[in-house]
Amino acid sequence: MENSDLEVARNTDIVSWTFSSLADGLDKPLLIDPSNESRWLSYNQARTHVRKLIRGLKTLGIQPGDCVCLDSFNDILYNILILGIIGAGARFTGVNPSYTVHEVAHHLRMTKPKLVIVEPPMLNTALTAAELYGLPRSAVLVFDEHEANPYSDLKSWNILLSHGESEFERVPDPTTTVAAYFTTSGTSGLPKAAMISHSYLVAQAAFHCEKAIALPYPVRRLTHGPPFHSFSTPIVPSSIRSNYPIYIMRRYNEANFLTSISRFQITETYMPPAILTSLPNSPLCTPENMSSIKQIWVGGASAPLKSRLPLYAKLSPAAQINVVWGLTEIGWVTTAVWPEKLLDDSVGRPLP
Repeated sequence: MENSDLEVARNTDIVSWTFSSLADGLDKPLLIDPSNESRWLSYNQARTHVRKLIRGLKTLGIQPGDCVCLDSFNDILYNILILGIIGAGARFTGVNPSYTVHEVAHHLRMTKPKLVIVEPPMLNTALTAAELYGLPRSAVLVFDEHEANPYSDLKSWNILLSHGESEFERVPDPTTTVAAYFTTSGTSGLPKAAMISHSYLVAQAAFHCEKAIALPYPVRRLTHGPPFHSFSTPIVPSSIRSNYPIYIMRRYNEANFLTSISRFQITETYMPPAILTSLPNSPLCTPENMSSIKQIWVGGASAPLKSRLPLYAKLSPAAQINVVWGLTEIGWVTTAVWPEKLLDDSVGRPLP
């Protein structure tokens, strides 16, 4: 990353940076649901949605510095909500959809959200946790994109899109202004909330753009990871800014994942070590089906060379598996950088 890029990270909020694309074709499919190809957003549509969410959140009373919590599986619109929340000057936080009432209540106490947006399958847990925390039902919206809202007294998140548009909220100092709360591992006790700045998010995503510019293949990404995890931080913002099509799975399913790689000729994807080691055992994981893959990033735990070799045997000779090392508090720290393939247990190169 050049000094000019570092200056951008220090002086630009993540939403303005994300929607500062110089790419062509800004009306083509960009954020795509692989389970329903007709469901997609272009760069321009995504930008309009974010501007509408900013106005809607402000109309609802969300102020700069407030927190908004999402409790949902992944979705193209989940990622738009993140940018809308941050673009309103608020702070995004997300909870794991598998959390129990106790875990959700703990997360709410940590992050103190003024609004919670919840997918129907998680509503009962979230409502009970919100009551324990002291959040009124009126502060809960239903993310009813895939299932109907089961409660007549709860409003749909779509009300946020019906108030017009607003510009992105400019932040006074991106290096210190908090954009999100990410949970740490909770090695000693319950998970803690790390305060993530705008500059952190811009710097992480900028690296993922910079290295893609000179790649000798068309970038088509597939992700299934939870957007609230730090490993996922750079994926969607960098894809939007670069106008690289990205297919966003609701959650991981081995057959659907492998079918999507082949069907959409995916060139880049992301996974934790557990999937890295299980994937080669699938009958769908064949060299033919995996032939489009050029780069795989693996993060969340260690992935020594011996655990990578079975999947390497299914990939084309030019493909590489990049192990990412980092921390929630500081993001991606080291990894391999194209076209340098690391066939050892090195941690790779420090990222800029």
